Amino acid sequence: MIRGAWILLLLSGCASSTGVGHARLLAEDEYALTFGLDLGVSFSRLTPGQDTPAPWPQGVIGARYGLGPVELGARTWGWGLPTYFYTFGAAIDGKLALHQSPSIEEGFDLALGLDVGYHQINYQQAPIHLLVVQAPLAFGWNLGGGDQLLFGVRLANHLMGGADQTLVNLLFGGFSIGYSWRALPGVDIRPEVVVLYSPVSFNGYAEDEERRGLSIVQIGLGSAFSL
Repeated sequence: MIRGAWILLLLSGCASSTGVGHARLLAEDEYALTFGLDLGVSFSRLTPGQDTPAPWPQGVIGARYGLGPVELGARTWGWGLPTYFYTFGAAIDGKLALHQSPSIEEGFDLALGLDVGYHQINYQQAPIHLLVVQAPLAFGWNLGGGDQLLFGVRLANHLMGGADQTLVNLLFGGFSIGYSWRALPGVDIRPEVVVLYSPVSFNGYAEDEERRGLSIVQIGLGSAFSL
């Protein structure tokens, strides 16, 4: 359950979930730099029959490296006003190739990822800390010309805590859909939508199913530059 000011803080920003759902791994010894912008909206059932939306943007940058059947990466993100309200975070992630098509021009790719990160929501110097773990399973259909249509499912867990606050554990399930467009050789443009849901209760100790559920929708526009 979540009550009080934590509701407002939680709805004001969340860790970036986009940018980890690509199914085609980098070739061995290949590097890539990634840049993106997320627009997220959370919907919480704070009152019976009505969702309360809370939007937030954030910039994301990262780097990735191919190790054959494994890919490693790191990302960082954030937005806000220093000293008043801001959020930031960072994550490291790995991806294992379950199936890679011999040609990027046809067939499909399948990859399993593991992402571990830290996210902070800071309001007037009162930080809330989140440890975030997510596991995306990404499927990509190769359309030719380096383009790929992307689908995925994922599980995520957010462990949230702060000064004088009880730890809260939020388990999310969800899916993603996206597209990777090979705009230029070595340059990909990747729009993506990620939807997550947690059955967390907002009704204190009372049992009221009308005040349960937190949904997060993130729309990301990213780019990847292979080196």
